[in-house]
Amino acid sequence: MLNQSELNSLSKGDSIDHFLLVKKCEIRLTKAGKEYLSLELGDKSISSAANLWDDVSGFRSIKNSLAVGDIVKITGSMDEYQGNSQIKIDSIRLAKQSDDVTPKDFLPKSLRDLNVMKKEFMTRMEKIADIDLKNLKKISKKFYLKCKRSFFPPLDHTRRSTPPYRCSLSLKILINVIVISSIVVDSSVSSWRSIMKRTRKIYYVFQGRRSVPFIRISGKYLSDYGLNIGDSIELTLSKGEITIHKINQTERSNTDELK
Repeated sequence: MLNQSELNSLSKGDSIDHFLLVKKCEIRLTKAGKEYLSLELGDKSISSAANLWDDVSGFRSIKNSLAVGDIVKITGSMDEYQGNSQIKIDSIRLAKQSDDVTPKDFLPKSLRDLNVMKKEFMTRMEKIADIDLKNLKKISKKFYLKCKRSFFPPLDHTRRSTPPYRCSLSLKILINVIVISSIVVDSSVSSWRSIMKRTRKIYYVFQGRRSVPFIRISGKYLSDYGLNIGDSIELTLSKGEITIHKINQTERSNTDELK
């Protein structure tokens, strides 16, 4: 269990005696042709660049074995380079088992309680009335279980488990998407088929000796959208546009009375 100040609380010149997670590690050459390591080190709060020069204690023993995901013990100070924070390393070593530190100690954690988020999620899910949206329950349940597991990530940092704070944010976004969808979806038409666009070509037919425009509209999709054989429709034409409106029973009755 780590008991150390977070990097984002340190200022330029503050000393560092920390365990940090290696997030980037590249062997590079100086202008003189000497090897050094370009690193990115971080804790739960921030990540910071660092250069490990060949004259630093521990460089030779760690140069060829250091890898992303390793935990290192650093002594040095917080510095700056071109306006960005940078760690100046005085000494470095790999963490040992006796240090009792794991990659899990470096994963950001959500400030919200997991049980509260679970209750909020399940409450939202139960309010869904649309059939197609209810199918999201299966997907959402798997998503939630994945989120739950990520709050207790494996000790092997090289496995790409989702950080808890991201999972919390994603869970909240998913809830909001479901709620908004529940509001805007027409209960009689599935959200994924509420609007369909088809492209048709205008042909011609002869009326007497004259050719006139002809548009063919047919297919099962019409009945899927409530336009069935025997229905009455109303055509509204404007410049370059045609709107088809199905006449319901009430409208038909009113039209018959006017006749």
